[in-house]
Amino acid sequence: MESHSVFKLQPTFFHSEEWLGLLRELYGYERLDLNTRGFRMPLLRVGPLFGDRLISIPFSDYGGPVGGVCAEELHRGCVDLLQRSGAEYVEIRTDNQPLTRALLELGFTLTATYFSRVLNTHPEAGWEEAWKLSLDKKARQGVVKAEKAGISVSEATADSEVDAAYHIYFKSVKSIGSPCHPRALFDSIRRRLGKHARIYLAERGGQRVGMAIYLIGEEKAHLWARYALDEYKKLGVVYLLDWEGVKLANTLKIKWFDFGRTRRNSGVEVYKHHWRGDDSAIYHLCLPSRGKVNPPDPAQTSFRLYSTLWRILPDPVVNAVGPRVIRCIAL
Repeated sequence: MESHSVFKLQPTFFHSEEWLGLLRELYGYERLDLNTRGFRMPLLRVGPLFGDRLISIPFSDYGGPVGGVCAEELHRGCVDLLQRSGAEYVEIRTDNQPLTRALLELGFTLTATYFSRVLNTHPEAGWEEAWKLSLDKKARQGVVKAEKAGISVSEATADSEVDAAYHIYFKSVKSIGSPCHPRALFDSIRRRLGKHARIYLAERGGQRVGMAIYLIGEEKAHLWARYALDEYKKLGVVYLLDWEGVKLANTLKIKWFDFGRTRRNSGVEVYKHHWRGDDSAIYHLCLPSRGKVNPPDPAQTSFRLYSTLWRILPDPVVNAVGPRVIRCIAL
Protein backbone atom coordinates (compact mmCIF):
# COMPACT_ATOMS: atom_id res chain seq x y z
CA MET A 1 0.00 0.00 0.00
CA GLU A 2 1.22 3.47 -0.89
CA SER A 3 0.07 4.71 2.52
CA HIS A 4 3.23 3.09 3.95
CA SER A 5 5.50 4.91 1.50
CA VAL A 6 7.46 8.09 2.16
CA PHE A 7 7.02 10.80 -0.47
CA LYS A 8 9.65 13.48 -0.98
CA LEU A 9 7.81 16.73 -1.61
CA GLN A 10 9.44 20.10 -2.25
CA PRO A 11 8.04 23.43 -1.03
CA THR A 12 6.51 25.85 -3.52
CA PHE A 13 6.31 29.62 -3.47
CA PHE A 14 3.00 29.26 -1.62
CA HIS A 15 4.75 27.49 1.27
CA SER A 16 7.00 30.50 1.86
CA GLU A 17 6.73 32.47 5.08
CA GLU A 18 6.33 35.64 3.03
CA TRP A 19 3.13 34.35 1.41
CA LEU A 20 1.75 32.68 4.53
CA GLY A 21 2.50 35.77 6.58
CA LEU A 22 0.69 37.95 4.05
CA LEU A 23 -2.45 35.80 4.26
CA ARG A 24 -2.35 35.70 8.05
CA GLU A 25 -1.82 39.44 8.38
CA LEU A 26 -4.38 40.51 5.80
CA TYR A 27 -7.18 38.07 6.61
CA GLY A 28 -6.54 37.34 10.27
CA TYR A 29 -6.27 33.59 9.74
CA GLU A 30 -5.05 31.47 12.62
CA ARG A 31 -2.14 29.18 11.75
CA LEU A 32 -2.40 25.60 12.98
CA ASP A 33 0.54 24.00 11.20
CA LEU A 34 1.17 20.28 11.34
CA ASN A 35 4.83 19.66 12.18
CA THR A 36 6.59 16.31 12.49
CA ARG A 37 10.23 15.23 12.45
CA GLY A 38 9.96 14.34 8.77
CA PHE A 39 7.63 16.90 7.25
CA ARG A 40 5.58 20.01 7.84
CA MET A 41 2.24 21.24 6.50
CA PRO A 42 1.08 24.86 6.84
CA LEU A 43 -2.61 25.12 7.70
CA LEU A 44 -4.74 28.22 8.03
CA ARG A 45 -8.08 28.22 9.81
CA VAL A 46 -10.84 29.57 7.58
CA GLY A 47 -14.46 30.35 8.47
CA PRO A 48 -17.06 30.66 9.86
CA LEU A 49 -18.98 31.20 6.61
CA PHE A 50 -19.00 27.95 4.55
CA GLY A 51 -17.73 26.01 7.56
CA ASP A 52 -14.81 25.92 9.98
CA ARG A 53 -11.94 24.48 7.91
CA LEU A 54 -8.18 24.00 8.05
CA ILE A 55 -6.80 24.69 4.57
CA SER A 56 -3.37 24.12 3.09
CA ILE A 57 -3.22 26.71 1.55
CA PRO A 58 -5.92 29.38 0.89
CA PHE A 59 -5.76 31.34 -2.38
CA SER A 60 -2.93 29.10 -3.56
CA ASP A 61 -2.53 26.67 -6.43
CA TYR A 62 -0.36 24.39 -4.32
CA GLY A 63 -0.30 23.46 -0.65
CA GLY A 64 -0.05 20.33 1.42
CA PRO A 65 2.91 18.79 3.22
CA VAL A 66 6.57 19.19 2.30
CA GLY A 67 9.53 17.07 3.30
CA GLY A 68 9.63 13.31 3.73
CA VAL A 69 5.90 12.64 3.95
CA CYS A 70 4.47 9.40 5.32
CA ALA A 71 0.78 9.29 4.35
CA GLU A 72 -0.24 7.36 7.47
CA GLU A 73 1.54 9.82 9.74
CA LEU A 74 -0.06 12.70 7.84
CA HIS A 75 -3.48 11.12 8.30
CA ARG A 76 -2.93 10.60 12.04
CA GLY A 77 -1.73 14.17 12.43
CA CYS A 78 -4.79 15.55 10.66
CA VAL A 79 -7.15 13.44 12.79
CA ASP A 80 -5.45 14.66 15.95
CA LEU A 81 -5.52 18.27 14.79
CA LEU A 82 -9.23 18.06 13.97
CA GLN A 83 -9.96 16.66 17.42
CA ARG A 84 -7.95 19.34 19.19
CA SER A 85 -9.17 22.28 17.11
CA GLY A 86 -12.81 21.31 16.65
CA ALA A 87 -12.63 22.20 12.95
CA GLU A 88 -14.96 20.45 10.50
CA TYR A 89 -12.32 19.24 8.06
CA VAL A 90 -8.79 19.54 6.71
CA GLU A 91 -8.32 20.46 3.05
CA ILE A 92 -5.05 19.69 1.22
CA ARG A 93 -4.15 20.94 -2.26
CA THR A 94 -1.43 18.91 -3.96
CA ASP A 95 -0.24 17.90 -7.41
CA ASN A 96 1.43 14.72 -6.18
CA GLN A 97 -0.50 11.74 -7.58
CA PRO A 98 1.06 8.98 -5.42
CA LEU A 99 0.36 10.94 -2.23
CA THR A 100 -3.19 11.57 -3.45
CA ARG A 101 -3.78 7.86 -4.00
CA ALA A 102 -2.38 7.04 -0.58
CA LEU A 103 -4.57 9.60 1.17
CA LEU A 104 -7.66 8.35 -0.63
CA GLU A 105 -6.88 4.84 0.70
CA LEU A 106 -6.80 6.31 4.21
CA GLY A 107 -10.19 8.00 4.06
CA PHE A 108 -9.59 11.38 2.46
CA THR A 109 -12.18 12.50 -0.10
CA LEU A 110 -11.33 13.98 -3.50
CA THR A 111 -13.55 17.07 -3.69
CA ALA A 112 -12.15 18.73 -6.83
CA THR A 113 -9.56 18.27 -9.55
CA TYR A 114 -8.07 21.25 -11.31
CA PHE A 115 -5.50 21.48 -14.07
CA SER A 116 -2.66 23.90 -14.65
CA ARG A 117 -0.53 24.53 -17.72
CA VAL A 118 3.21 24.63 -17.04
CA LEU A 119 5.61 25.68 -19.76
CA ASN A 120 9.36 25.85 -20.14
CA THR A 121 10.55 29.45 -20.53
CA HIS A 122 13.94 28.31 -21.93
CA PRO A 123 16.01 30.69 -19.79
CA GLU A 124 19.23 29.27 -21.18
CA ALA A 125 18.35 30.65 -24.61
CA GLY A 126 16.84 34.08 -23.96
CA TRP A 127 13.29 35.31 -24.51
CA GLU A 128 13.70 35.47 -28.29
CA GLU A 129 13.96 31.67 -28.29
CA ALA A 130 11.11 31.43 -25.79
CA TRP A 131 8.98 33.25 -28.38
CA LYS A 132 9.54 30.36 -30.78
CA LEU A 133 9.50 27.50 -28.29
CA SER A 134 6.93 28.45 -25.63
CA LEU A 135 4.06 29.88 -27.71
CA ASP A 136 2.05 28.18 -30.41
CA LYS A 137 0.76 30.03 -33.47
CA LYS A 138 -2.44 31.21 -31.79
CA ALA A 139 -0.60 32.74 -28.82
CA ARG A 140 1.92 34.50 -31.06
CA GLN A 141 -0.91 35.91 -33.15
CA GLY A 142 -2.59 37.20 -29.99
CA VAL A 143 0.55 38.98 -28.83
CA VAL A 144 1.16 40.55 -32.24
CA LYS A 145 -2.48 41.65 -32.48
CA ALA A 146 -2.24 43.43 -29.13
CA GLU A 147 0.98 45.18 -30.09
CA LYS A 148 -0.45 46.29 -33.45
CA ALA A 149 -3.48 47.67 -31.58
CA GLY A 150 -1.12 49.93 -29.64
CA ILE A 151 -1.30 48.08 -26.35
CA SER A 152 1.76 48.19 -24.11
CA VAL A 153 2.56 46.56 -20.77
CA SER A 154 4.55 48.04 -17.89
CA GLU A 155 5.10 47.32 -14.23
CA ALA A 156 2.80 49.10 -11.77
CA THR A 157 5.03 50.75 -9.18
CA ALA A 158 3.37 54.06 -8.25
CA ASP A 159 0.34 54.09 -5.97
CA SER A 160 -1.80 55.52 -8.77
CA GLU A 161 -0.79 52.63 -11.05
CA VAL A 162 -1.61 50.05 -8.39
CA ASP A 163 -4.97 51.80 -7.91
CA ALA A 164 -5.59 51.44 -11.64
CA ALA A 165 -4.67 47.74 -11.53
CA TYR A 166 -7.07 47.17 -8.64
CA HIS A 167 -9.87 49.05 -10.43
CA ILE A 168 -9.54 46.71 -13.43
CA TYR A 169 -9.44 43.70 -11.12
CA PHE A 170 -12.52 44.87 -9.18
CA LYS A 171 -14.55 45.60 -12.29
CA SER A 172 -13.58 42.27 -13.88
CA VAL A 173 -14.35 39.99 -10.95
CA LYS A 174 -17.66 41.73 -10.33
CA SER A 175 -18.64 41.19 -13.97
CA ILE A 176 -18.15 37.44 -13.56
CA GLY A 177 -20.03 37.42 -10.25
CA SER A 178 -17.09 36.80 -7.94
CA PRO A 179 -16.35 38.51 -4.60
CA CYS A 180 -13.29 40.73 -4.56
CA HIS A 181 -10.13 40.80 -2.51
CA PRO A 182 -9.57 44.08 -0.64
CA ARG A 183 -7.48 46.87 -2.11
CA ALA A 184 -5.06 46.27 0.79
CA LEU A 185 -4.05 42.96 -0.78
CA PHE A 186 -2.31 44.75 -3.62
CA ASP A 187 -0.38 46.89 -1.13
CA SER A 188 0.54 43.77 0.87
CA ILE A 189 1.84 42.08 -2.27
CA ARG A 190 4.12 45.04 -2.94
CA ARG A 191 5.23 45.52 0.66
CA ARG A 192 5.58 41.94 1.92
CA LEU A 193 6.58 40.10 -1.23
CA GLY A 194 8.88 42.69 -2.80
CA LYS A 195 11.01 41.07 -5.51
CA HIS A 196 8.90 37.91 -5.30
CA ALA A 197 5.93 39.57 -7.02
CA ARG A 198 5.15 41.86 -9.94
CA ILE A 199 2.01 43.81 -10.75
CA TYR A 200 1.61 44.74 -14.42
CA LEU A 201 -0.69 47.13 -16.27
CA ALA A 202 -1.73 47.00 -19.92
CA GLU A 203 -2.47 50.37 -21.51
CA ARG A 204 -3.83 51.66 -24.79
CA GLY A 205 -3.88 55.33 -25.66
CA GLY A 206 -3.77 56.41 -22.03
CA GLN A 207 -6.53 53.97 -21.03
CA ARG A 208 -5.63 51.16 -18.59
CA VAL A 209 -7.17 48.02 -20.08
CA GLY A 210 -5.66 45.03 -18.27
CA MET A 211 -3.69 43.90 -15.23
CA ALA A 212 -1.75 40.89 -14.01
CA ILE A 213 -0.05 39.70 -10.84
CA TYR A 214 2.84 37.24 -11.07
CA LEU A 215 4.39 35.53 -8.05
CA ILE A 216 8.06 34.61 -8.30
CA GLY A 217 9.39 31.43 -6.73
CA GLU A 218 12.81 29.87 -7.04
CA GLU A 219 11.83 27.39 -9.74
CA LYS A 220 8.50 28.73 -11.01
CA ALA A 221 6.79 31.98 -11.86
CA HIS A 222 3.07 31.76 -11.09
CA LEU A 223 0.23 33.61 -12.79
CA TRP A 224 -1.90 34.51 -9.76
CA ALA A 225 -4.37 37.00 -11.26
CA ARG A 226 -4.87 38.42 -14.72
CA TYR A 227 -7.82 40.35 -16.10
CA ALA A 228 -8.70 42.53 -19.07
CA LEU A 229 -11.65 44.85 -19.52
CA ASP A 230 -14.32 43.12 -21.61
CA GLU A 231 -14.25 45.62 -24.44
CA TYR A 232 -10.50 45.06 -24.98
CA LYS A 233 -10.24 41.29 -24.67
CA LYS A 234 -10.65 40.80 -28.41
CA LEU A 235 -7.50 42.87 -28.98
CA GLY A 236 -5.25 40.23 -27.40
CA VAL A 237 -4.58 41.99 -24.08
CA VAL A 238 -4.51 38.70 -22.17
CA TYR A 239 -1.94 37.19 -24.54
CA LEU A 240 0.33 40.21 -24.23
CA LEU A 241 0.15 40.22 -20.42
CA ASP A 242 1.01 36.52 -20.22
CA TRP A 243 3.83 36.94 -22.70
CA GLU A 244 5.27 39.59 -20.36
CA GLY A 245 5.03 37.04 -17.53
CA VAL A 246 6.87 34.41 -19.59
CA LYS A 247 9.54 36.94 -20.54
CA LEU A 248 9.90 37.95 -16.90
CA ALA A 249 10.54 34.35 -15.85
CA ASN A 250 12.97 33.87 -18.73
CA THR A 251 14.89 37.02 -17.83
CA LEU A 252 15.08 35.99 -14.16
CA LYS A 253 16.41 32.54 -15.25
CA ILE A 254 13.33 30.80 -13.89
CA LYS A 255 12.67 27.73 -16.01
CA TRP A 256 8.95 27.20 -15.43
CA PHE A 257 5.90 29.41 -15.89
CA ASP A 258 2.70 28.15 -14.25
CA PHE A 259 -0.67 29.39 -15.53
CA GLY A 260 -2.53 28.34 -12.36
CA ARG A 261 -5.64 26.26 -11.68
CA THR A 262 -8.63 25.91 -13.96
CA ARG A 263 -11.37 23.37 -14.58
CA ARG A 264 -11.12 20.84 -17.37
CA ASN A 265 -13.09 21.67 -20.55
CA SER A 266 -13.42 25.36 -19.70
CA GLY A 267 -12.78 28.29 -21.99
CA VAL A 268 -9.78 29.20 -19.86
CA GLU A 269 -8.29 25.76 -20.41
CA VAL A 270 -8.70 26.16 -24.18
CA TYR A 271 -6.80 29.45 -23.98
CA LYS A 272 -3.97 27.89 -21.97
CA HIS A 273 -3.47 25.27 -24.65
CA HIS A 274 -2.40 28.05 -26.99
CA TRP A 275 0.83 27.98 -25.00
CA ARG A 276 3.23 25.08 -25.34
CA GLY A 277 3.60 23.12 -22.14
CA ASP A 278 2.18 20.25 -20.15
CA ASP A 279 -0.96 19.92 -18.08
CA SER A 280 -0.55 19.21 -14.38
CA ALA A 281 -3.43 17.96 -12.22
CA ILE A 282 -4.01 19.60 -8.83
CA TYR A 283 -6.08 17.63 -6.33
CA HIS A 284 -8.20 19.06 -3.52
CA LEU A 285 -8.47 16.44 -0.77
CA CYS A 286 -10.57 16.71 2.38
CA LEU A 287 -10.61 14.76 5.64
CA PRO A 288 -13.73 15.45 7.72
CA SER A 289 -13.99 15.24 11.48
CA ARG A 290 -17.52 13.91 10.99
CA GLY A 291 -20.01 13.38 8.18
CA LYS A 292 -19.51 14.63 4.64
CA VAL A 293 -17.76 17.77 3.46
CA ASN A 294 -19.07 20.36 1.04
CA PRO A 295 -16.33 22.89 0.25
CA PRO A 296 -17.41 26.09 -1.47
CA ASP A 297 -17.23 25.60 -5.23
CA PRO A 298 -18.14 28.11 -7.98
CA ALA A 299 -19.51 25.19 -10.02
CA GLN A 300 -22.27 24.58 -7.46
CA THR A 301 -25.78 25.71 -8.37
CA SER A 302 -26.05 27.86 -5.25
CA PHE A 303 -22.84 29.69 -6.15
CA ARG A 304 -24.11 30.40 -9.66
CA LEU A 305 -27.19 31.99 -8.10
CA TYR A 306 -25.01 34.09 -5.79
CA SER A 307 -22.93 35.16 -8.80
CA THR A 308 -26.01 36.40 -10.63
CA LEU A 309 -26.96 38.52 -7.61
CA TRP A 310 -23.39 39.74 -7.11
CA ARG A 311 -23.23 41.24 -10.60
CA ILE A 312 -26.13 43.61 -9.95
CA LEU A 313 -25.21 44.81 -6.45
CA PRO A 314 -23.96 48.42 -6.14
CA ASP A 315 -20.17 48.78 -6.18
CA PRO A 316 -19.96 50.16 -2.61
CA VAL A 317 -21.79 47.08 -1.31
CA VAL A 318 -19.55 44.72 -3.27
CA ASN A 319 -16.46 46.57 -2.06
CA ALA A 320 -17.57 46.38 1.57
CA VAL A 321 -18.89 42.82 1.65
CA GLY A 322 -16.73 41.10 -0.96
CA PRO A 323 -13.50 40.82 1.06
CA ARG A 324 -15.40 39.30 3.99
CA VAL A 325 -16.98 36.70 1.74
CA ILE A 326 -13.85 35.79 -0.21
CA ARG A 327 -11.92 35.46 3.06
CA CYS A 328 -14.25 32.57 3.93
CA ILE A 329 -14.32 31.02 0.45
CA ALA A 330 -10.49 30.91 0.42
CA LEU A 331 -10.33 29.09 -2.88
